[in-house]
Amino acid sequence: MAKKLPYKKLASLAVFRELYSENKDVYSVISEFAKDRIISKALHSFTLVTITEEINSCYGFDIPEYIIKTSLKRLTFLNRSQGKYHVESEIQEDFLLQKKQEDNQKYNRGIIDNLYTYIEKECVKKLDNNEKKVIMKSFCEFIADGEVYNKYSDIISAFILLNQDKGEFTERLDKIKEGVLLYTGLVFTDPSKIGLWDKELIIFVDTEILFHIGGFNGEVFHKASIDFLNLINEINVKSGKELVKLKYFEENKKEIEVFFDVAENIVDKRNGLRATSVAMENIVNGCKNKSDVALKLSDFYSCLKTNKIYKDTKNDYFEEYNHKYNIIGPELLCELESTYNCEDLRDNMRLLDYINIIRKGRAEFEFEDSKCVLLTGNRLTLKLAKNPLVRTEYRQNLAVDLEFVINKIWFKLNKGLSSKGLPNIFSVISKAQIVLSTHLNDRVKKNYEEAKKEYNLGNVTEEQLSARIIDLRQKTKLPEEINKDNIEVVLDNINEDTLQNFCEEQELFKRKAKKNEDELEKVKTSHSIQIIIEKIKVKQEYLYNMQEQYDLEKMKKEKIDIKINRRIKTLKFVIIGLCIILYFVIVLSCFKLGWCKIEPILFLLGLIPSFFTIIFLVIKEKTFNPKRAIKSLKGKISNRFYNKLMFDIDNYKNLSGKIDSLSFDIQALEKEKNSQTLTPSCGLAK
Repeated sequence: MAKKLPYKKLASLAVFRELYSENKDVYSVISEFAKDRIISKALHSFTLVTITEEINSCYGFDIPEYIIKTSLKRLTFLNRSQGKYHVESEIQEDFLLQKKQEDNQKYNRGIIDNLYTYIEKECVKKLDNNEKKVIMKSFCEFIADGEVYNKYSDIISAFILLNQDKGEFTERLDKIKEGVLLYTGLVFTDPSKIGLWDKELIIFVDTEILFHIGGFNGEVFHKASIDFLNLINEINVKSGKELVKLKYFEENKKEIEVFFDVAENIVDKRNGLRATSVAMENIVNGCKNKSDVALKLSDFYSCLKTNKIYKDTKNDYFEEYNHKYNIIGPELLCELESTYNCEDLRDNMRLLDYINIIRKGRAEFEFEDSKCVLLTGNRLTLKLAKNPLVRTEYRQNLAVDLEFVINKIWFKLNKGLSSKGLPNIFSVISKAQIVLSTHLNDRVKKNYEEAKKEYNLGNVTEEQLSARIIDLRQKTKLPEEINKDNIEVVLDNINEDTLQNFCEEQELFKRKAKKNEDELEKVKTSHSIQIIIEKIKVKQEYLYNMQEQYDLEKMKKEKIDIKINRRIKTLKFVIIGLCIILYFVIVLSCFKLGWCKIEPILFLLGLIPSFFTIIFLVIKEKTFNPKRAIKSLKGKISNRFYNKLMFDIDNYKNLSGKIDSLSFDIQALEKEKNSQTLTPSCGLAK
C-alpha cells in the first residue's frame, strides 16, 4: 500500500475538494470517507482507533481521531456503545466516492507518466524505477505543499507551465491544491474555532515582503501580498479591534533606506545597477533624478502606513534580562554556517532572535497562539527557522512564508472555496512560476557572488567582471515573466553554469578577434570609455556593499555603545562615590581621633601611590599614567561587551578603511574617464 500512497493521496485530496463543494462541510466530507471504508471492509462493529487507521492508511491522510469522532456523528446508521461503533441499519451503497477516487488516480497516473516522458526527453536518458519513484514523490510533494525546492522541482515546474493551456490539466491540479488547503486547515486548526479569530498576533514583515507590498518584486508577489493584507483587514474589521498587527524592525527600515540611497546613486550615474536585484530595477525605472527616487520612497512609506504597517518601537532586545532568550551563540552559529555553507548568518538569525525574545521562549502549538512571527520571503531565514536546532518540539516556526500565512488565515476564517477571489497564490501555475523565478535568480546571484570572489582573488580583470555582470543582469526574471515560450531558456540558465559558458564565449570571441588585430583595436577604442564606466560601476558596487555592511555594523555598534557608556558612567559614579565616602571617613576620623593620631595614618596612605608607581615601573618598565589607565579600562570594558554580543570591532574599522580606499579609486577612474572622453574629440578635430 505504501507504494501507491503518493498516487492515492493526490487523488484523495482532489476527491476531498469535490466532496466539499457538494457538502460545504469538512465533517460531512470525512464521514463520506469513513462510510466508504465501512462498506469496503464490511465492518459491522469497530473502534475509533480502527476506523481512523483505515481512513488514514487508505487515503494517505493524517487526520486526528477527534475529527474522525465528530465526523462519525454524521452517519445515521451508526450507534456508539461501550467504546465501539455498531452498524444498526442498512447502508445505501452508491460507490460514488470509489468512482471519484479511481478516476482521479487514473488521471494522475497519466500526468506522471507524461512527466516521466518529458524528463527523459529533456535529460536524454532512460529513467530507472528508483528515479521514477523519486520523481513521483517530488511531484506529489510539489502539488501537496511538501518540500518544493528539490532536485526535480525545476523540471516539474517547467512541465506544469508547458501544459497550462490544457484546461483539464490545470483544473485537476488546482483541485488537488484546493484539497490541500482544506485538508491542512482541518488537521492543523482547532475545528471548534473555525470562523473565529480571537487572539492577538504581531506579524513582523521582512524587507522582501515589504517590497512585495510596494509592488517592486513583480505582479505575482504583489497580488499575493494584497490578498494577505485583505485577510488581515477582515480579521480586524470583524473583531472591531486590531487583533493582528503588522510591524517591521529597525533593521528593515535601515535596509530599505540604504537600498533607496543606492537607487539614487544609480540614477545619478554614480553606481551600477546590481545584477541580481529585480526590486532595484523596478525602483530606478522611470526615475530621471534623485528627487524621483525620494518620491518613490515617500510613496512606499505612505503605502505601508495606509496598510497599517508600522516600525517596531521595542528597544530592549540587547538588554541583559533578554539574553536568556537569545538563540544566537558562537557554537550554534558555527554549526549552522557549516550546515548551510554560509559565511555569516548573524543577520538572518538576529531577526529570529527578536521573535523569540518577544515570545519569551514560549512553545505554542497553534499558529494564532504564537504571539508573534516573522513573515519573510528569504529562503535561508525560512530554512533556519525550520532547523531542529532553532525550532523546539511543537513550537510554531519563528519565521513563515506568505503562502503559509494566507493558507492558515483563509481556512481559519472559514472562507471556503466557493468565495470569489480565491488567492492567486493557491494556483499551481503561480507556484511553478515562483519556484523557477526563485531558482533562476538564486543561480544568477550565486554566479554574481562567484564573479566578485574571482575578482577579489585576482583571477579576473575589472573588464571581465564588468562584462559578466552585464550578462548576468539580463538573465533575472520575475515570476510572471516565465511562460512556456521561454521555459527552455530558463531551465538552461538554472541548470548550466551560465557564468562558465559566458567565459567560454568571451574566450572564443577573443580568439576570433586576434585574427584581425586592426578590428580588435577598433573594438577596444570604441568600447574603452564603456569599459571604464563598467569599472566605475564595479567599484561602486563594492562601495555600495561595503557601505551597506558598514551602516548595519554602525547601527549595531551604536546600540552596544549605549550599553558601554552606561556601564562606564556607572563605574565613574562608583569611583567618585567611593572617593567622597573616603573623604568623609578621613574628616570624621580627624574629628574623632584628633589630628595627631590621624596624621601618621594619612602619611602612610600617601606613600601607597608612590610604592605602586615604583612597582609598576619595575614590572612594566614604564611610568604609570592615570589617563592612559582609564583609557585602557574603557577599552577592556568595550571589548568585553563587543565579544559578549559577538560584534567584530576590527571588521568595523576595516570596513571604514576599505570605503575610503574604494572612494579614492572611483575618483581616479572618473578622472581617467574624463581624459578618455576628451581624447577622441581631439582626434576628430584633427
